[in-house]
Amino acid sequence: MSVWLKRYTFDVVGEIYYGRRGGFGMIRDDVDYNNWCLLMDLMPNYGASTTYFPYGLRTLYLMTQLLHARGRAAVKGLFDVQTQAKTSINEQWKTMTEGKEYPKNTMLSNMLEIVRDKGEKVRWGVADVQTEAWAVIWAGSDTTAIALSSIFYHLHKHPDKLRIVLQEIDEAFEEGRLSYPVRFNDARKLPYLHAVVMESMRIHASLGTGLPREVPAGGADICGTWVPGGVEVMMNSCSVHFDRRAFGADANDWIPERWLRDGEEAAGKMERSMLQFGHGPRICIGRHITNIEMYKVLPTLLRDFKFDLLVEKWDVWEGWFHNASNIMCKVSKRRPDEPRPQLVHEHMK
Repeated sequence: MSVWLKRYTFDVVGEIYYGRRGGFGMIRDDVDYNNWCLLMDLMPNYGASTTYFPYGLRTLYLMTQLLHARGRAAVKGLFDVQTQAKTSINEQWKTMTEGKEYPKNTMLSNMLEIVRDKGEKVRWGVADVQTEAWAVIWAGSDTTAIALSSIFYHLHKHPDKLRIVLQEIDEAFEEGRLSYPVRFNDARKLPYLHAVVMESMRIHASLGTGLPREVPAGGADICGTWVPGGVEVMMNSCSVHFDRRAFGADANDWIPERWLRDGEEAAGKMERSMLQFGHGPRICIGRHITNIEMYKVLPTLLRDFKFDLLVEKWDVWEGWFHNASNIMCKVSKRRPDEPRPQLVHEHMK
């Protein structure tokens, strides 16, 4: 499941950013487009470990990774991402400036329209859009796929919880509170589904490392310890998410009910202790897209398909990302005789 969920998140990026129907075709064509999935498995760890080397040795370290086939494939994918972004943006920019038709209401078209209409005023150019395209590919796939993997794994390791969320989803469809295509605002109103999402991100945060912050000039008292100004500090989300003071004595266990049992005020307090998207003014600006991806796909897949987990335990590897794999499932239709509607977005017809 982790492989297909990663492909799903890449394809979503292809749709919402570039306006391509089917995204990059990873699910449709059963391919790892430009080796991007492999790239995201390898490059974040190469990049993170490089920062611990003295500046003069960083290039040498990266060159040693080219001795391995996976390293070469990842580096090629890195350059392919940049080339793909520049080519697509330049082509659409040319189309727009020539007055021809182009995909509307995509992230790319919206940003290029800013360049066209008021780029000089806001100091925003095509090069800035190219940088954003790279950032979307880099940050918009793995973290979401890891969160979805955690949801699917833990939900199917606990059949009693799975039955509850399936009943909630089925009843919502029967009563007209959910319909195809599933809307985020509708799915977000399902309390048990939301509890499952929050608990899965709590117990398995997507980032395996902390996000550093610099202590302001003059220093600061942090949890009873004086830290001088200029020192970089960070909190690992995995440690914070298991803090019993915030999440209760059973914080080591996956229990969605913790988000429901003590009311909205207690749930809000726990949510403020979550670091799955970071915290403060530097919080992840793409978190809303991640939430939309999760809340739209989960009711759709869980209503239509039955997933039988074939492994006792998944594989988790901690690096820059808190990667998850080996979530092998047997998939079958829950409603084999019910026709599935064809879902095509208006701007992609």
